[in-house]
Formats: sequence, C-alpha cells, structure tokens
Amino acid sequence: MRTIDIIQARAASLAKKTPAKPPAEWADDLRGHYGLCQDILVLVEQENRILRGTEDVDLQKLAPQKKNLLLKLNLSLDRLRQVRTRWQQLTPSEKIEYAEVGGLIRQNQDLILRILMLDRENEQHLLRRGMLPATQLPPVQRQNTQMATALYRKQSSGI
Repeated sequence: MRTIDIIQARAASLAKKTPAKPPAEWADDLRGHYGLCQDILVLVEQENRILRGTEDVDLQKLAPQKKNLLLKLNLSLDRLRQVRTRWQQLTPSEKIEYAEVGGLIRQNQDLILRILMLDRENEQHLLRRGMLPATQLPPVQRQNTQMATALYRKQSSGI
C-alpha cells in the first residue's frame, strides 16, 4: 500500500470517528496550525542562518526540534484535513458567513509557501556544501518555485 493511500485511509477513518465541529471552531484549529507553522519557520530560518555562515555546519543540534515539530505537524494536519473536507462541503453563502476561516486558510497557505521557499534555499546550500547524499537529490521539478505558487493559486481558487 502506498503512503498516500495509508494517509487517505487514516484521514477517512478519523473523519468517521470524529464528530463534525461547527465552522466557528475550525478557526481554532487553523490558528493552532498557523502557530505551529510559525515555529517551523523559525527553525527553518535558524537552519538557513547556519548554512549561510562560513563556519562548520552542525545541523544535528536541530534534529530534536525538527522531530518534535514533525510529530505536532502530523497531528495538526489530521485536524486540518477534516476542516478542509468540511469546508469544501459548504455552500458559497455559508463560506461568506465564516469568512474568518477562509482568511485563516489563506494565511496558513502563505506561511507554508514561505517555509517551502526557504527550505528549498536551505536545500541548495546543502547541495553546494556537498552535504546532501546523491540519493536524496531533489527532482528537477522541485527546483521550480513557480510550481508551488501555481498549486497554491489553484487550491485557493476553491476557498
């Protein structure tokens, strides 16, 4: 079973087990995710400062923080999948009634895009320093930041 299939099955089972929250409560989940993304951005910026420096690079000291944030991110993403599924089921007039949720979704997307772009820059620093094994080299299409921008633009048109 592919990873994406496992994730989708898990999200579907969580959606069945979890009672539907009213849209007003979705804002809390989105604010929580935004805060988590801000923590991730701080860590990625810290990594960027280390990689841009001229001294020896020791990224291992960031590993425990990354692991902790990854665990939190997985939990947050499970909640956001539920919010997204239910948000997409709302009619346009219902979405207008809960405009704060749409704004928070856009804010989260913008912050995630900033994180992705800075992470790509960090990846380039790792490549230049020869710190990225050949088996982990990114595919060519990942180097195109316009692809991520287009994806967010496409997704935000449904907000």
